[in-house]
Amino acid sequence: MIKSWSFSAWELWKQCPRKYKCSKIDHLPDPPGRALLEGNRIHDLAQAYVEGRMKTLPPELRMLKKQFAILRKRGATCEAKRAYTDKWAPTEWDARDAYLRLKKDAEYVHPTTGVLHIVDYKTGNWYPSHSLQLELYVVAGLIDFPDVTEVEAHDWYTKTGREEHLRYARSSLDHLKKIWENRTLPMFEEVEFLPVVNQFCGNCNFKKGCPAWTE
Repeated sequence: MIKSWSFSAWELWKQCPRKYKCSKIDHLPDPPGRALLEGNRIHDLAQAYVEGRMKTLPPELRMLKKQFAILRKRGATCEAKRAYTDKWAPTEWDARDAYLRLKKDAEYVHPTTGVLHIVDYKTGNWYPSHSLQLELYVVAGLIDFPDVTEVEAHDWYTKTGREEHLRYARSSLDHLKKIWENRTLPMFEEVEFLPVVNQFCGNCNFKKGCPAWTE
């Protein structure tokens, strides 16, 4: 039943298969919450600054002033949309064989070291799963830039200035691909889509009628 994925979709399925089905398969109304809307706004500000469409750094990004100055100086590519087949071959975003889709907030190849840097902006709190997302960005980077020998993926937390990063060499690519194939396989084998009680149930747009929800 599930034919494609993204990191956010996989994470949603892990959180609650029923919620995933309501949102991604049944396409029930799922209006964005305040945090998502605010995150989108800050992402738009970051893109405008890095691309030079804003002269001064927005105050929302001041905790990462030096880092954003580097992105702007390096001419980083913003909001790159990438898609891959089930064999990890690049394809078009809207192609019928698009199996994995992801967006990269910013990326650039360092002119001296040749290392590809991929940056993901985080406007909320740190969660352990963020390191898994960075790992997937590394896979994408090694596929998209076949001449690059190393990729460093970064999380930048706009509220606190916190930074996290992972760095992998090209020799890790096949191993990382296999890890992600194993991680996502249960999602594609899903048939029951049972609800799972979790910390986000109270804010779920599909809690009405959910057999696992209690006030």
